Amino acid sequence: MRFPLLFLLVAALSACAPARHSFEEEGAYDPMEGFNRKMYSFNKTADAAVLRPLAKAYAGFPAPVQTAANNMLSNLGEPRNFANHLLQGRGKDSAASAARFLVNTTIGIGGMIDVAAKGGVAKRENDFGVTVRRYVGNRGAYLMLPLLGPSSVADAPGLAADAAASPAAYFKSGAVRAGIAGLGAVSERAEFIKHEYLLETALDEYVYVRDIWEEFRRKEVAKARRGGGEDNN
Repeated sequence: MRFPLLFLLVAALSACAPARHSFEEEGAYDPMEGFNRKMYSFNKTADAAVLRPLAKAYAGFPAPVQTAANNMLSNLGEPRNFANHLLQGRGKDSAASAARFLVNTTIGIGGMIDVAAKGGVAKRENDFGVTVRRYVGNRGAYLMLPLLGPSSVADAPGLAADAAASPAAYFKSGAVRAGIAGLGAVSERAEFIKHEYLLETALDEYVYVRDIWEEFRRKEVAKARRGGGEDNN
């Protein structure tokens, strides 16, 4: 997931929606709620006007095409995973991410086929925001970024570091980089279409998304602190 965009909470929403969240005992730290709510409304408007229609069109593509594109995009995230596993001292996970990138880029035809997963090497997601929280603390002011969605003061600076760790950053053409980013946003938004009902049933969408996001990030940090492990999302 993993990290940006307003509606890219598929895994977190699916896993956490039925339960009460542990952070309720201390409450979400949201001192900028007024600003964040405005950004949430802005993002919803932009999503309805642009991203959701494109995602619906993408969802109509043949399944093999979507799978190949999603696998390729996922493979581009492996160097980011590798770097952050390494920074967190997660040797086995960093080795797994390196192996996945090497195998899928070569045998998997640029990552379009997830050969590594078929061989039992599952994906292990990670990002720089988790690395920061791993060492400096898990609590930080919640921040809703325009177009990019849920984040925090601790997570937001990591977006640039994660982008720099992606092979897509090394394409000379800005149009190619923008195309890869756009395809990633559309494909992940398409995955959320079948989960939209979860937001429709929320009493307060903003609070629901914020709380799910915070719970999701805390779980990611907890996993990093205990040494990581397999992650198929």
